[in-house]
Amino acid sequence: MNKWVWLLFLIFILSGCAAKSELDEIAIVLGMGVDITNDNKTEVTVQVANPRSSPNVVSGGSGDGSSPVFTFSAKGDSVTDAINRVKNVVPRELFFSHINVMMLGEKYARKEGVSEIFSYVERDQELRSQFPLFVIKDSTGKEALTVVTPLDQFPTKAILDIVELSSGYIGVKKTVRINDLINWEGEEDRTPIILGLEVMAKDKNKNTGALQDIEAYAFKLDSMGVFKNGKFLKWLNEETATGWLFMNDYVEERTLHTVECEGGTFGIMLKGVSSDINTDVKNNQLLIDITIQGTSSLVSSSCKADIASPEGINELEQTLRKIVEQEVKKAVYETVELKTNYNGLAARFHRQHPDKWKKWKKNWYEHIEDSTLHIKSELTIETPGMRYNSAKTQR
Repeated sequence: MNKWVWLLFLIFILSGCAAKSELDEIAIVLGMGVDITNDNKTEVTVQVANPRSSPNVVSGGSGDGSSPVFTFSAKGDSVTDAINRVKNVVPRELFFSHINVMMLGEKYARKEGVSEIFSYVERDQELRSQFPLFVIKDSTGKEALTVVTPLDQFPTKAILDIVELSSGYIGVKKTVRINDLINWEGEEDRTPIILGLEVMAKDKNKNTGALQDIEAYAFKLDSMGVFKNGKFLKWLNEETATGWLFMNDYVEERTLHTVECEGGTFGIMLKGVSSDINTDVKNNQLLIDITIQGTSSLVSSSCKADIASPEGINELEQTLRKIVEQEVKKAVYETVELKTNYNGLAARFHRQHPDKWKKWKKNWYEHIEDSTLHIKSELTIETPGMRYNSAKTQR
């Protein structure tokens, strides 16, 4: 009996990993773009890390002068077909477990939508579903992946940094992950909303030292795209996009909000912003109560208000609150016009009133249009910064 136990033990420890892949046999995929061509083919572009490129700490490029990444593209009848054709082009096995971003060209998003992408991500055993998905405004995923970024050797990391570090003008401070989008698409009370990126070309600058041979490009975080029935519908304007961020707790510390006031403008750095949304039904009418809370710091001001006094600070707070309340209001009522539940309000009502949702879901937008909406902003200004009134006010 003992010899059989030892035999099984030896088979187990000597068998090794049947599905192993050596490092010199794989190509680590950092990003993937999906587009539609003029002949209605699906084109997939993958960006892979150059294993022979050593980072140059000073310039952010590669130490041996070679590109830190390579891109490969192929066309097919579907996403999976195009990916398989890319595999025939790359001289190594594609390794998707470290993918940072996926990007859809706007044309593909409008015509084909996200259903096939979501199906592929859910079914593929190698892909993680924690990476963000972007729509490339007026361009393609392929172009975005072939951009040379001057401050980071990996363009896909530069894209993530735009969201997580600089936030863009709409103020989002975290990415919308593809697993969240898949969950929203699969629910009857919510539809996906995806961050938009715009590729911004810059002229060559001959006076930038190490960057003199680089045609510098940059990405701009540009609004948010609403989807309906799985396909791209429209871009939200700045007010509505910001309202969505407030409603869904996507506004975090260091988000700059510029507000007009008497005599000029003032800049606010928001911190710890959160929302509390409750729904109710009274006399068969929908009641919506939204509260936005948080603190802020004054970072600039050319207003006439006396910031050194409590009254002056209160005046700026009231102005800020009215702006935020208007933005949230636009995000609520635009669902009626678009007939799509992108703002998450229907999902909240479904959770809070499941029985009523079954009766109301067919004419949900009529109930929103006839609803009583109460929005209360409780944003406060904690500090005026390192000085009180502006030099313009003191003169």
